[in-house]
Amino acid sequence: MADSREQISAALTSATATDDLQVRHEGGVTVIITGTFVATVDIEASLPGAATYAPINSPEGSAFQFTSPALQVMHIPGAWDVRANVSAYTSGTINIEINSYRDKARGV
Repeated sequence: MADSREQISAALTSATATDDLQVRHEGGVTVIITGTFVATVDIEASLPGAATYAPINSPEGSAFQFTSPALQVMHIPGAWDVRANVSAYTSGTINIEINSYRDKARGV
């Protein structure tokens, strides 16, 4: 059962680093991407208070990067700021929702 959660959502229609879609978490995030679009959405993280963001990699080593609707759950140890970054955009509307949580049962 989660004891802390933050949810942020927005509809995006251009290439942008979405600082307004930034959440701080200590355990995990769920990213939901919907809409009809031709674009690339990168999920990035930064240490709290740092100015630089870097792609979050999957356990297989590839960056969490999406070009179609998706649902992705990420368990990331430690405290991080997580954001969505539309790194390439051609057309359409990208609906992005990021949910942050701390899960006592998992110890994260």
